[in-house]
Amino acid sequence: MRIQDQPVVSGSEVFSILRAGLILPPEDFLARLKVFVDQLNTRPNLPGGKHRIMIQALAFEECITSAFNLVKMVEDLGGQVVTDDLNQGMRWVTTPLSLQGDPFASLARYYLEQVIGAYLRPASQRTDLLLQAANQAQGDGVIVCTTKYCDPYSFELPYLEKEFGDKDLPVLFLETSLSMPPAQLKNRVEAFLEILRT
Repeated sequence: MRIQDQPVVSGSEVFSILRAGLILPPEDFLARLKVFVDQLNTRPNLPGGKHRIMIQALAFEECITSAFNLVKMVEDLGGQVVTDDLNQGMRWVTTPLSLQGDPFASLARYYLEQVIGAYLRPASQRTDLLLQAANQAQGDGVIVCTTKYCDPYSFELPYLEKEFGDKDLPVLFLETSLSMPPAQLKNRVEAFLEILRT
């Protein structure tokens, strides 16, 4: 839905939907989701021509807090978040779950074979998946958001930077903390989007 040049759903709406799916009772969430999906056919498309950004972070809490919403910030500054790599985001819905054979074995394989955080798989596997997702979404750039002092993700950054650089995919690395002022992050995101415009 948000991969199109002129999507009907913004990145911030997708994140709101994913977050609601984590906290609402399933029957309530599914009823609300059905209403939302039914309305998509009558919604006008959002303007196109914006820089298409992929956000990579471990969890919502690294890029969306009460004081700082990276997705909304990118949109407010003229970008379009077209895909993500979050534990509670697209990571869980892009890997198909086999419905063949024993359901418990299929579910176990699904969980064990997921290429999720930097702490569970080699950087090469994750980087391949990130590049594939960015290419599929026709991304113009990637914003990697990590929590300060998160060593597994920090160790992975030089490798990501090299691999993305080899593919001519600009990357902005943001190290966040709860005490970091949002204005500082906004300046860096704004400068990154400006670089993409040139």
